Amino acid sequence: MIRLILYVLLVAAAVIVAVWFANDPGVVSIAWRGWQLDTSVGILIVLVGLLVLAVLLVVKVFAVVRGSARAFSESRRERKIARGIGALADGFGALYAGDGESARKAAREARALLDDNPATMLLSARAARRNGEQNADTIAMTLLDRTGTELAGLRELAENAVAKGDTSGARTYAQRALARKDAPAWALDLLLDVEITAGNWSAALATLDGKTARNLFPAEKLSRLKARMATALAEQCLRDGDAPGASDAARRAVDAGGG
Repeated sequence: MIRLILYVLLVAAAVIVAVWFANDPGVVSIAWRGWQLDTSVGILIVLVGLLVLAVLLVVKVFAVVRGSARAFSESRRERKIARGIGALADGFGALYAGDGESARKAAREARALLDDNPATMLLSARAARRNGEQNADTIAMTLLDRTGTELAGLRELAENAVAKGDTSGARTYAQRALARKDAPAWALDLLLDVEITAGNWSAALATLDGKTARNLFPAEKLSRLKARMATALAEQCLRDGDAPGASDAARRAVDAGGG
């Protein structure tokens, strides 16, 4: 209702102005660079109004074209992202299926579509390790630059080191992962496997005595592991002729519940 009233008022005002200019048209004279224009005030106002409408129309057309271009660009970007996500899914699916070559191709496509997205880097790192590529460590290193992907990078590097028989490197990466507040269980398991494989029973026991092991392992499992490590250490001390060391290790095994 209010809009209707405003519309009626505007029409009435326009009619009044038109009638007023019709009764008293006036004369306007414009001279510019040798050109002379003589017209009435009413016609001048109409011309100015038409000019304003033309400018507004041009602005509107420009806005529509610009909006269409932006919408087209955004649509292309969304399709590119969708294709990239599809390539990621295919790549990880290929990894779990054991098809390293398909995973590598999917990783390359995903990186082309999503640039150096952390997920594409992780896929590339795992595909490279799966295929035994020389640059597997280099790719995994890029994951260390972001807090959110650091653990993934450390795991790739640690497992790469284990595959290459690099005990020192595997230990270093696992210990770095364990030094974080959100230390993962895989790092503790991997570190223990490295120490056990190397026969470093004292180091394995030291790892189990740490706070991280108490947080990640149930008490019963932790006690059982300590007993096994202490027993193995006692046997090693006996082979080396270290009777006091063997006695101390055996006592630790009994205390841990090894019997």
